[in-house]
Order: sequence, then structure tokens, then C-alpha cells
Amino acid sequence: MQIIRLNIQDAAGRDFARRYAISITPSFVMFDAHGDEAWRSVGALDPARVRAALLP
Repeated sequence: MQIIRLNIQDAAGRDFARRYAISITPSFVMFDAHGDEAWRSVGALDPARVRAALLP
């Protein structure tokens, strides 16, 4: 697993935010092994939801 933090004020972050329609921070986006969006969360992150997404 790889976790990347992007600042949407930086060039790379702005590109990502535009590509994935992110306009609110904090936003969390999880991708599957194929690079497809598995889920997203806006605001506070729910640890139970993260754990559930990581379980097979």
C-alpha cells in the first residue's frame, strides 16, 4: 500500500484535484490495484471504513 499526501495548492495537487473533481479538503481517495477509484471520503476520515476497505 502506498499513501500519498497532496497539497491542492501545489501544481501536482491542483492537477489531481481537477482530474478527480476534488474541491473540499480534507478529501481522501482510495484506488484499487488497477488505479480505479474504490471510494472517497470528504471531511473526517472514518477508520472503520478504511479498515473494511483493506480487508479481502
